[in-house]
Amino acid sequence: MPYLIHALGRGWPLALLVVLGCLALGADVGEGQQRDICGCANDPNSLGDFDAINQATYPPGTTRTAVNGGGHNRITIPLPGSGVLSFKSFAATYANFFGGCCDNRTDIVFVRNAANNPVTILVAGDVQIGPSVFLMVNGDDATSGSSGINGLGGLGGPGGFRGGDGAYQFTNLAADGGAGFGPGGGAPGTGSTATAPQTQGQNATFVGIPELLPLVGGSGGGGGASSTNSVGCSAGGGGGGGGALLIAANGTITVDGTISGDGGTPGFPANNCSTIGGTGSGGAVRLVANQLTGTGLILARAGSRCGNCGDGDRPGSRGSIRLEAFTNSLPGDRTDPPASRALAPGPLTSPITTAVAITKINGQTVPIPPQGVFGVTDLVLPAPGTVPIDIRTTGVPGGTTVQVTVKPRVGGAAVSQNAALSACDSTGVCTTSTAFDLPPGEFLVEARATFQTP
Repeated sequence: MPYLIHALGRGWPLALLVVLGCLALGADVGEGQQRDICGCANDPNSLGDFDAINQATYPPGTTRTAVNGGGHNRITIPLPGSGVLSFKSFAATYANFFGGCCDNRTDIVFVRNAANNPVTILVAGDVQIGPSVFLMVNGDDATSGSSGINGLGGLGGPGGFRGGDGAYQFTNLAADGGAGFGPGGGAPGTGSTATAPQTQGQNATFVGIPELLPLVGGSGGGGGASSTNSVGCSAGGGGGGGGALLIAANGTITVDGTISGDGGTPGFPANNCSTIGGTGSGGAVRLVANQLTGTGLILARAGSRCGNCGDGDRPGSRGSIRLEAFTNSLPGDRTDPPASRALAPGPLTSPITTAVAITKINGQTVPIPPQGVFGVTDLVLPAPGTVPIDIRTTGVPGGTTVQVTVKPRVGGAAVSQNAALSACDSTGVCTTSTAFDLPPGEFLVEARATFQTP
């Protein structure tokens, strides 16, 4: 769960982000076993049959708008607090709702919820992603630097992480950008003018295991650097990490359109005394069904270096795609990156329940859910100095090392410390703490525990 803190008045801000980490292998379900793969065959909360052509079947709050003159339209679905949408069937087919002539396609996108959950779509029957339909959990593009403001990091797709902000010495007093959010966030660009040349924000890296348990999206790219304090020496932000998507269906998933969890594009510098941000990493897409078929595309690519550069200019880290079905006829060249494939559906969630939470900073209780992943302040501390950070875990073995990382919002490199879980009770709840000596500024704090199940 993510947290963030901004400065108000003379307050000292601290940004906090909690990243769950664990390794857990999923077991395949045998061919002869009951095939309620989604666990939703008799779901009382089912939204019924979804039909992209029929607005009467849309989840509450869904909107449909015209893009680029009308031939291109967008269906925007609010993600509930659980992150889970349950349907009897899911039919996403294209129709020209607004009478436009060009760019004929339908995008289906999701509004992030407060907890920034991945998108989980459970379907008791079949799923159809038709031609000219794009089902997307992409990371947002960063903004570019300008004379008035530094470039800002793009938000991650649902379940993904924000890019770092760009430096602009004239406004935020920073020569170095901000690191990308998330466990594989890109390093910030550096703005040295004497001992070394300035560097751009670094591209993010996807961090996860092939089974996608837990399901976590991509990390954000690092923000660019500013080498002088002149007006307009403003760097670009880092692209947001691709989101995370799970579709589980008891029937057949047919992909003839596109499913996409790409990372976001970085922002550009205002001029050559500052630098571009890094790309967001690709996210995570997992499809689980009785049968998978189609001739469409499934994508989890790094962000493009620019919006019009084409697919050949994606220098960052791809995400992860996982396909699980008894019968899978989706061609191997229809996924980027290449998908890991299982011969039967595995469990939809990790067989163990784990959680890593930062509970207090300098004695202040952090809010739940935290909003730092969106660039929103979670806590304001009264002064810089030595700041204790308290951590609580559930389902993580005692003795496991928790890595705590503090990333300046802009202006410097991340610093990390390790804290071993030593105080555990009979229910599996463990605690630990560490402390950082921090200067004035605004910071993001991330905690992660990595361990392997027996």
